[in-house]
Amino acid sequence: MGKIVVSLGEIKTSGNRDDVLVGVALGSCVGVVMYDPAVSVGGMAHVMLPDSAFSVSSSEPGKTADTAIPALIEALKSLGAQHERIRAVIAGGASLLPIALAGKQQQGIGAKNTEAVQAQLLKRCIPVIAKDVGGAKGRTMKLYMENGLITTKKAENQEENLAILGNRKAGRLKLSSGL
Repeated sequence: MGKIVVSLGEIKTSGNRDDVLVGVALGSCVGVVMYDPAVSVGGMAHVMLPDSAFSVSSSEPGKTADTAIPALIEALKSLGAQHERIRAVIAGGASLLPIALAGKQQQGIGAKNTEAVQAQLLKRCIPVIAKDVGGAKGRTMKLYMENGLITTKKAENQEENLAILGNRKAGRLKLSSGL
């Protein structure tokens, strides 16, 4: 099994059934998994910011939702995926630090990242099959290429099955602990 780590601002793809894509340190960042079950092609983006107005570098499309989502779709299509078969799962977008301004709660970057990712997926007609977002803890997200299984693990918790995208009737799993 090949472990492929998807770090901050990166996009990684695979068509190798033995690979596992791993997004670590998903605090306020959002991990976006996309998978085409017909050809067992998948990928992950580790999105750090809502849009490219926040980033000065155009050489790293994985950093922002508005550049990561189309880049990941195109990367999957280059491996044989078809747009209409691609499904998505997202995780992260935590609020690790409370943000208060003049006594009023303000939306943090995690929530903004989550909204931006969902908006970009909706704009491109990519269905979000499952999500594990928000809260106050970071996560690790894994995509098992063999069957399209996506798991998440919050700090100090067991790994949980989030969804299986490896069949044409992919859907959300009832969350259960362990693998």
